[in-house]
Amino acid sequence: MEDWGITKDLSLTNGGNRRETIGGLMNVLANQVIETYNANYERNVGALITHTTPAAFTEAVAGSKTETVGAAKIEIIAKAKAETIKGSKTLTTGLLHEKTGKDIGVSASAALAITVGGPIAETIDGDYLLAGGAVIITAPGGADLAAGGSTLKAKGGKLTIDASSIGANGGPRLTLKGRIDYKD
Repeated sequence: MEDWGITKDLSLTNGGNRRETIGGLMNVLANQVIETYNANYERNVGALITHTTPAAFTEAVAGSKTETVGAAKIEIIAKAKAETIKGSKTLTTGLLHEKTGKDIGVSASAALAITVGGPIAETIDGDYLLAGGAVIITAPGGADLAAGGSTLKAKGGKLTIDASSIGANGGPRLTLKGRIDYKD
């Protein structure tokens, strides 16, 4: 078990590659969390990782980041979360839950892959930015997106959109195949 309980700010800077292997639980509780890795960063947690802070969480990785968590990754951040990776980002976990009081920004200059065996729950009181050279989110159980009074649900080969209107501008042509249930 790895337990970081800090009453003030946690600031971690690593000059070279960093690799962490924690067999069970990793718990980080600090007033503010700032992590800087000047090369590649790899984290393997056997069971559960939690980040809890009443302020902001900032992470910068100059190389690539690979994170594998056996059961769940849970982050509760009162303000904003910023995660910037110059290389690729790979996250594999059983469950992902992030809650912030402000924005979440996650970017990778190369590929960004998130694979979650169970649910992904994102509760954000501000804006959400997910950017990468390529972005891949794998959700075998399906995915639901609710925003601005509209919903998009994808599950079992079926995509359902519930919105007052759908718009498109320019770009390629959309071709619909299969059964289309239109309700007026």
